[in-house]
Amino acid sequence: MTIKKILLPLLLLIPFFLPMSTLAYYEAVIDFPLIYELPDQNYPNATAITWQGGEDKFGKWRNFFNGYEMGWGISYNTKWNYKDNTWDQRDSIDSRANICSMIRFNVAEGNVGGNVFEINFAAGSDFYTPPDWNSAASYFFYDGNSETQAPAMFRIKSPGNVDATIQLAPDEGENPNRINLRNACDGKFYIEYEKCGSAGYYDSKYTAERTSMMEFSRNTIDAYNGFTFRTAGTVQDKINNSATLYVDKDTGNIMLRIQHNGEIREGIIINFEDFGVSVN
Repeated sequence: MTIKKILLPLLLLIPFFLPMSTLAYYEAVIDFPLIYELPDQNYPNATAITWQGGEDKFGKWRNFFNGYEMGWGISYNTKWNYKDNTWDQRDSIDSRANICSMIRFNVAEGNVGGNVFEINFAAGSDFYTPPDWNSAASYFFYDGNSETQAPAMFRIKSPGNVDATIQLAPDEGENPNRINLRNACDGKFYIEYEKCGSAGYYDSKYTAERTSMMEFSRNTIDAYNGFTFRTAGTVQDKINNSATLYVDKDTGNIMLRIQHNGEIREGIIINFEDFGVSVN
């Protein structure tokens, strides 16, 4: 074998080795773990894909695929351990990219009602601090279950000092679009109060302690505990000036309670006895 036949294959491989040596010196932009077979329950907690914007001071993005039967997920600036649902410390606390975020879809097998799609944001914090998903905002989409009667639910969770609201805004202009809220079950729309921490499973059934506050049907509006009207103006004006119309549970009378500048007056609007019914 001549020297020419030996050197020619080596010269052809040089262009392939040059980029590899260059990438080896710097941090790889995208990492792919080596997977030789289908993962089992002992599959290591490895990120399927890890990538970043090219600067070490920013956090990384990570993809998780069917990790430990936990569906798929994308996380930013923190690593997710899907085996115990914990989060590692932050990759970066740079002021331009120091928050953490996560999108996750947990797929439960069978009709168990455990599928949930989550979008979470965590506020910025120290480098060694794992993300606190309660410190910012979250969005949850739950599927229902016909066997356990767990409801299909859309939930917005906010920090303790921030209101969680859903705003329905029609198109602006001279003729804005209508906003429709509909209940496709019994033709009614309900506003309910649900006690915090009351939801759970008892005897394989989903239960929650709820109290209906208002019920809207086609021709009636049922309000529980009365209607309260407040004055326009400042917040203090609204506190000091109000009128509440309600039904007295002991007498059946329709009552009106008026509060004005700290003084409260109350009187009967309709007396139940005027209708010829004696009240004991």
